[in-house]
Amino acid sequence: MINDFSALHDYVSTIQSSISATAAAVYILKDGQCINEWYAGFHGNNENSRLVDAVSV
Repeated sequence: MINDFSALHDYVSTIQSSISATAAAVYILKDGQCINEWYAGFHGNNENSRLVDAVSV
């Protein structure tokens, strides 16, 4: 089964911009399995901030 979450990612990205958030993420579980994991942005708004990813806290 192929899941297309691009519309959800676009929506979350739009909200991220509208609230001036530095980062956003989507993590979807179904039946105990991760079926979608998406990250955008940085840990902060300075030039040394690292990208948000699966190991972000």
